[in-house]
Amino acid sequence: GANIGTASIFFANRYPNAKIVAVEPEAGNIEMMQYNLQYYPQVKIMHAALWNRETELAIDDPYHAPSSFMTNEISEPSLLQKEHTQGITIEKIFRDSSFEYIDILKLDIEGSEADIFSERSNYQSWLPYVKVLIIELHDRMRSDCSYNFFRAIGWYRYFFMFIGENLIFIREDLL
Repeated sequence: GANIGTASIFFANRYPNAKIVAVEPEAGNIEMMQYNLQYYPQVKIMHAALWNRETELAIDDPYHAPSSFMTNEISEPSLLQKEHTQGITIEKIFRDSSFEYIDILKLDIEGSEADIFSERSNYQSWLPYVKVLIIELHDRMRSDCSYNFFRAIGWYRYFFMFIGENLIFIREDLL
């Protein structure tokens, strides 16, 4: 998620002509992000969560930490009591934006990478167009995050770096 918009501010300042889409599911973060990004018209804020299909999602905080909430499909009655948000696919964002490529895709989605890169997902519709992919994998929160991710990107030639908690993949054939 885009959290309160600090990465969006960094990228907007670094690449002033870039069009940025910031997706965040949590309402409090959206409010702070709107305030923080008020002088950055090139950033489109979306109150939603990335998922493998369009569906209603519950926001859950199983670890009771301010920055590690997760999204889950509303399938259990206990999740009906949680804050909700709309699930949206990267495919839809890519298609609706009319971008030719995604220059930088930054994903810090607290375990939802297991769903985004699952075999049920349609990542083949957008992943071939990603030049740089920055991701934090959360296997400690949801199983199969790393497995699904590496299986999905295995078809493409990426140069790889590990900086802090981020894995950075650069498509050699698209630069």
